[in-house]
Amino acid sequence: MIAFYKKTILSLSLFCCCTVLLAQELNVDTLILPISKPSPEFREYLVQLAWINNPSNKVYDYNVNIAKEEIDIAKKSIANDIAFSFNLNENNIPGQESTAGVNINTFPRYNFQLTLNLGRIVTLKNEVQKALENLKIEEANLDQRKIEIRAETLRRYEVYLHTIEIIAVRKKAERDFQQTYTLMENRFKDRTADFEEFSRASSAYQSAVESRMVAEGDLLKAQIDLEEMIGLSLELAEGFHKTSSRTIE
Repeated sequence: MIAFYKKTILSLSLFCCCTVLLAQELNVDTLILPISKPSPEFREYLVQLAWINNPSNKVYDYNVNIAKEEIDIAKKSIANDIAFSFNLNENNIPGQESTAGVNINTFPRYNFQLTLNLGRIVTLKNEVQKALENLKIEEANLDQRKIEIRAETLRRYEVYLHTIEIIAVRKKAERDFQQTYTLMENRFKDRTADFEEFSRASSAYQSAVESRMVAEGDLLKAQIDLEEMIGLSLELAEGFHKTSSRTIE
């Protein structure tokens, strides 16, 4: 029975933890920090470069600004449908006399008029609400773009790093096959190995060389893809990051 209660409590604890984690909203502002605050992590610095150097990203910023301006326009247009007038009766102005030389106070002393176009105001209220919702849409598009840029940049960087590791493995394999090929070549010359053994060693070595060359080509492509995202050469990016890191320290 005690074991059952312990298991139940543990299950409830895990459920609560999962619920809390699922309830946490993503803070998009922390995904890509301003370039004025270079990230100490090179991979995150690449994300910052990708964001500021991608011209299409500016479109999302422009759309957000336009949506904000539309809200201001909608709010200000309400004033155009409010008419205000004030009129003071001249016979009630001190120092003014009637044509007979007698001051005559007449009523009303002043006129005040306020005109409201209620139908138009209701319409404008809906337009303001629509503009506010449109702003939320554009801000959501901007946030989604940040998520996509960050993911794609990190994905390309990981492909680049992985390709470097593949080259290292294939270079080691190439050296091993080269040693075997050299050994079999000498044994073939000394007639201690037949042609078939020498041919297998030669083919294995050539395949290893070709495999290494393919990996080097893949690395060049991965580097080009990454540089396409960040808008400058990887060498320059590394140099800028080292300089900014020293400045921060």
